[in-house]
Amino acid sequence: MLIDRWSTLAVPRPARFDVMRDMLMQGAIPIRLERDGLDRDGGFIAHVEVHGFAGGVGMVRNLGQAASGVRGAAEIARGAPDCLWAIRYRRTSGRIALNGREIEVRPGDIVYGDCGVAVSASGSPFVDFDQWVFPAGLLRDLLARPDSDPVGIIRHTTPLGRLASDYLAHLPAALDMVSPDDACSLMRHVATLIALDRGLSADAGEVAQASLGDLRLREIVRYIDKHCADPRLTPRSIAQAQGLSERALQRLFERTGKSCARVLLEARLNAAQALLRQRPAGTIADVAFACGFDSLSSFYRNFRAHFGHAPGDLL
Repeated sequence: MLIDRWSTLAVPRPARFDVMRDMLMQGAIPIRLERDGLDRDGGFIAHVEVHGFAGGVGMVRNLGQAASGVRGAAEIARGAPDCLWAIRYRRTSGRIALNGREIEVRPGDIVYGDCGVAVSASGSPFVDFDQWVFPAGLLRDLLARPDSDPVGIIRHTTPLGRLASDYLAHLPAALDMVSPDDACSLMRHVATLIALDRGLSADAGEVAQASLGDLRLREIVRYIDKHCADPRLTPRSIAQAQGLSERALQRLFERTGKSCARVLLEARLNAAQALLRQRPAGTIADVAFACGFDSLSSFYRNFRAHFGHAPGDLL
């Protein structure tokens, strides 16, 4: 859920950097922002979105000019919640100094660490990344040595990296659609991916792969619900819109026990039922065609089979 959105463009030019610096220091996880060679005229540009989800999970989307962010001993002393962070670079590169070593980060890479571990980051002239924060307990249960500091990078060029990057790319939309319990389950999958990077048994990879499939499926069902009134919507057009082959689309739906075509049909039937309950001014045919059906006889037949009564019984 979007909690806040703001931009330094709403602040007078000379104060932009100082306002951003003060906000970062006052956050739940204090970070010290340094000018890093920025122009002293105060023309600092940054756009920030803060999202909050169930189970103590948060995400901050950062876009704008690069500046050095430091979380050292002084910042950790001000606030070190029992949480982990994971940063996914979206379209830009950067450098992160973590546990005494500097890491070059590229688009799609994921860097993760503990909120109690010192870290500093800088970027290319512009930055574009998502920073996730979630309870450390989600990962501890998965590690052979839960007392070890989880610190590392998952490269997007590896099979695990592609999986993790895709998962975090799709996660914001999914978390907005699910219950608090499901939200915690989805974040546990993120912890599983990190645990895999730290040497967890490869068997857990099947769990992570399945969770990504569940995430894609939720996204596709949401797409169907949104566009089901379009009579041109078919499994083929859905697959194309999602960047999948028809076979890959059908494999995603196999776990539900329904085909994509069936889910599309039920979405149209449910939309028609909702319209009919509103006592529309038009005819039943108007409702059928407004919900994506191109045949009135097909609409009547499928409506009765699905709901056990005729459309007219609702009028």
